[in-house]
Amino acid sequence: MDYIKLMEYISQVLQNSYLLTLTLFVISVFLAAVFGPVLLWLAEKLSSNTKNEVDDKIFKIIKKPVLWSIGLLLFMLLIQVYLPDQIIKKYVFKIALSVLILSWVHPLSRISALFLRAFSLTKRSFIKQTTLPLFINLSTILIWSLAVYFAFLIWGISLTAWLASAGIVGIAVGFAAKDTLANLISGIFILADAPYKVGDIIVLDSGEKGEVIHVGLRSTRIKTFDGVEITIPNANMGNSKIVNETGTHINKKVRLRIPVSISYNDSPEEAEKILLDIADSFDDVCKDPKAQVRFIAFGPSSLDMELRVWLEEPAHKGKALDKFNREILKRFREADIEIPYNKMDIYIKEHNSKDD
Repeated sequence: MDYIKLMEYISQVLQNSYLLTLTLFVISVFLAAVFGPVLLWLAEKLSSNTKNEVDDKIFKIIKKPVLWSIGLLLFMLLIQVYLPDQIIKKYVFKIALSVLILSWVHPLSRISALFLRAFSLTKRSFIKQTTLPLFINLSTILIWSLAVYFAFLIWGISLTAWLASAGIVGIAVGFAAKDTLANLISGIFILADAPYKVGDIIVLDSGEKGEVIHVGLRSTRIKTFDGVEITIPNANMGNSKIVNETGTHINKKVRLRIPVSISYNDSPEEAEKILLDIADSFDDVCKDPKAQVRFIAFGPSSLDMELRVWLEEPAHKGKALDKFNREILKRFREADIEIPYNKMDIYIKEHNSKDD
């Protein structure tokens, strides 16, 4: 009977402790909801007096985490003072502290990205726009690693055993996920070497052409001019020939070649004059380098020429080609310059058969 009474007593204590814990949590949430907005209002007033926009952006990021933190800190304080059961107090405190740490991982990742972007815009920054995604990803990985490390320390988990087992598991995972690892490594090299960046127009080995909209650690996404999004693993991108039509990061000009043919009866000089006049009339065409016309070859039925112009924006290449072809056809017709095309004459031979 004494044993049964003892168990009933322990059960009552645990039940009361759970109810008390829940009550303290509700009180903490209530206090955070009441006093948290007041503290945020005061902080917002202080940040609005500064001319720097970075602190305003940081304030918007940390609004919700601050409210959560106030509530969790009050909860941890209340359970330390009012919760009698030491075992429940210990584990509830550890859970609350772990949640507090993990709740700041995403906000800190956004804040680090914000600082890295601001730092990359300074003159003496070693972080360029092409390598900015790499540093943002590395900072996110670092923040997550620190959060997991402190969570392990809170729960008293030895990292030595985990690191030793991680080495063995890492070998197995390396063989099982070699394609994923290849994509991650290729992604790091792509971000560091920057053969292309977001906004560039690239042509793949397979012939797809489009604008780069995302460069990640695992894959690269491009959007074709048909509005179709293509996702390519970075391992494939690293082992393929990529044509970047945007050009270098310093000079984005791209040359457009327009083949033109005229008949042997027309004057190449007159055609050249018309072509150069058309090039000068288009705003998209660069004045330096100047437009050029080259007499390429004597064709089987035409004089083959080529108009070469430079465009400021590579993305306008297709639109400019359409405008040039329409204007060339119109001006050549006005000047009675013939654009030859293949003609075929068919002769039908009559065969008279004699009746037997």
